[in-house]
Amino acid sequence: MAHLWSSATATMPLSTDHRYLSLDRRDHIYYQLSNLEMIGANVQREHSAWMVRTSKKAAAASIRSWENAARLDKT
Repeated sequence: MAHLWSSATATMPLSTDHRYLSLDRRDHIYYQLSNLEMIGANVQREHSAWMVRTSKKAAAASIRSWENAARLDKT
């Protein structure tokens, strides 16, 4: 359970050593990290979906151009 970052935890000194962080501040940092991981997963999923859509469109365009080229070769 993440806690809201209170003014008391905002006065904590910034440190990379977790022993000097309050529990509220540590929970807040873990909450933010989990949000970043979730955002990263969403971005990756959206990018993958975009790549699939783009690839399908490119493949369809290539097939159409090959069909048109084949029709022109027959004439």
